[in-house]
Amino acid sequence: MKVFGFRIRFNVEPSRRFSSDTNPVAVEDHGGSLKAIEGATMADATRFALRMGGFATAEDAERVGFQWADAIVIAGLRLRTGFDVGRFALGLGGASAYLKQLVREDFGIIIRNEVHGLDVFEDTPTTRFVAASGTAQGNMRADHLVTTLRASVPPTPLAPKLRLALDLFGLARFERSPRVRFLTLISAIEVLTTRAPSSAAALVLVDSWERALASADADVRDVLTNRLRELRRESIGVACRQLVRDHGGDAAVKDFRRLYDVRSTLVHDGEVPGEDFSAVAQRATDLTALVLESLVSKIVPAFPTT
Repeated sequence: MKVFGFRIRFNVEPSRRFSSDTNPVAVEDHGGSLKAIEGATMADATRFALRMGGFATAEDAERVGFQWADAIVIAGLRLRTGFDVGRFALGLGGASAYLKQLVREDFGIIIRNEVHGLDVFEDTPTTRFVAASGTAQGNMRADHLVTTLRASVPPTPLAPKLRLALDLFGLARFERSPRVRFLTLISAIEVLTTRAPSSAAALVLVDSWERALASADADVRDVLTNRLRELRRESIGVACRQLVRDHGGDAAVKDFRRLYDVRSTLVHDGEVPGEDFSAVAQRATDLTALVLESLVSKIVPAFPTT
């Protein structure tokens, strides 16, 4: 009878390292393991593979695999560490079809080329993975990472917008440019918003302006009608402030206003003279983490403190 498994290959931000006396580190779920796939030891690695098996169908393996991919980005939030899980399978090169066939026939070994992200496969004892690939660091115990992962598995799939925001938060930590990191983090907040309808008074005005456009030139009418349609919903800035207020309070909103003003100036002018973007990016990191932690805590139990 066939048995299926999954493997999630993910990258760790360059400034973070995980130490362990063993490689791989056991994960007490589905016969799982966390293995460094680059470097001689865990502490040397910036790429890891989380592998689990024993599933009756490929669909079961894929479903649980997606849960653990979500767990990785949630753990990244909780550990303030960037994890890039690759939401879409990305081949990394490796063995040719001829070489894989030759190794299987001569040695009974099944070779699979590395995939960045989630890979579901028929699990056998002889399955092996191969790939071809051509700062200051913080250290953390790998068993702490495993503990955080196990505490971060959501009971159901994350909503697409929350998943994207978590991905952006993690990927921001890979960015060396403070400006790019800052913009990525603000985008994570924007992704999470839902724009509410404008007030009744505002909608009455919009209706009157649309009626006034009825006799205008067709090209002008089309352009202005599209603009007026946007006025039927609150602005993205207002929606962001409400989201931040709901999950961080008035003090967080005050800080977000300042950050969003910086974002607007940067996007429209290309620069913000005199701004310290290293400090701004750190404030955006703290604020985005505050909002995400609040949202995630409603889905996954609070992160263990030990």
